[in-house]
Amino acid sequence: MIHAIHSLGVFSVFGGENKVFGAVQCGGRTALHLAAQKGNKNIIQLLLKAKANPLNVDLAGNTALNFAILGDYTNLVPLLQCEQKVLEREVLINKTKLDDIHTKRRVEQAMVMLE
Repeated sequence: MIHAIHSLGVFSVFGGENKVFGAVQCGGRTALHLAAQKGNKNIIQLLLKAKANPLNVDLAGNTALNFAILGDYTNLVPLLQCEQKVLEREVLINKTKLDDIHTKRRVEQAMVMLE
């Protein structure tokens, strides 16, 4: 196991599996927010590879993408947008699956009540 402590957060690698520990700075900013605010593409790529959530918002409602845009780091915008879209798609798929499970259970309960 390898640990790395960086000014932007705490990382750990377990047998090739990257994990980002939820380091949150003042104002609710995550390591991803801070890396985007500083325009640090290498740290952003590391954090995203380690499953950092690009949809997280700080206390003012800003995502890492917002900070990249505000800082005029246009090279980061496509990377963060792509990751956001991937995560949004996964959330939608999981929500649909969950809705299907709930609907199936309601139908089963109704069938039992009708018997």
